[in-house]
Amino acid sequence: MSAVDPLILQQLADDMPPAALRELLATFQADLARLASELEAACGRGAEDACRELNHAIAGAAAGMGALRLEQAARAAMQPEDAPDHEARVRSVLDEVGPVQDALRALAVPSEGTPKT
Repeated sequence: MSAVDPLILQQLADDMPPAALRELLATFQADLARLASELEAACGRGAEDACRELNHAIAGAAAGMGALRLEQAARAAMQPEDAPDHEARVRSVLDEVGPVQDALRALAVPSEGTPKT
C-alpha cells in the first residue's frame, strides 16, 4: 500500500481545478507537519486530551487526502494513554508522516489537474 492512495488523489483532481488541488496539497502538508510536531510535544508532556484531539485531527485530514495508513495509525493512537503500547502507537503515527509528505512532494500537478503519481 502506498503512503497516499492514488485513486483518492485522482478523485480530488477530477473534482477541483488544478490551482485548488495544488493549494489543498500544500495546505495539507503544512497542517500535517504542524499537527505532527504538536502531537509529539503533547504526548511527550503527557497531555492525554491534546494527544487524542491531535490524533483525531490527523486521522480526519489523512482520510480526506487518501493517506490511509496514517489515518489508521492515528485512529489506533486515539486510545487512552494507559492502553498497552500507546507510545508505540503514537510513534507509528509520527513514522507515517514522512512517507506521506514524501509522496505528496513527489506529485506533480500539471495545469490539467491530474496528479502524476
